Amino acid sequence: MQNLVIAISGPPGSGKSTYAKRISHEFNLKYFSAGSLFRQIAKEMGVSFTELHKIALSNFDIDKKVDETIIKIAKEGNVVIDSHLGAWLLKDAANIKIYVTAPLEIRIARISKRDNINIKDAEQIIKYREEINAKRFKKLYNIDINDLSIFDLMINTALWDETFITSILIEAIKKLKT
Repeated sequence: MQNLVIAISGPPGSGKSTYAKRISHEFNLKYFSAGSLFRQIAKEMGVSFTELHKIALSNFDIDKKVDETIIKIAKEGNVVIDSHLGAWLLKDAANIKIYVTAPLEIRIARISKRDNINIKDAEQIIKYREEINAKRFKKLYNIDINDLSIFDLMINTALWDETFITSILIEAIKKLKT
């Protein structure tokens, strides 16, 4: 499998980063996180990650910078891209587009634990990010992030443990017709 490009998308707390890292390790691919780049931009601007989402609603240069980076890295190949919007941006470039999800309550608990914040704050952050992301992506690219028809594989990460889900994803990628 030469120049493999894997796009993993999903809502906050769904397991995008977890599975993207596991897959990149398994197949010895580069790993790119749009969220990490977004966090880096927030730090450079001296604002919080959540505040940058709000700023990006009226400043499209932020998303365009992240999205151009995603496309550039995908063109280089041999990469797993972890991004909310990555699968839509790479719909014709990715060999496989994977959507990971979990029920809201599970995602809230994961974010609470990961970021060491209380459940109520985690819930507010997730709901805010989901709402603002949907608005930004619709406004900027006319993408409806609730239209999941572009995905090749979707999985609920609350149903099984990480090891089993990783094995499902790895097996699906191994069986790709390339």
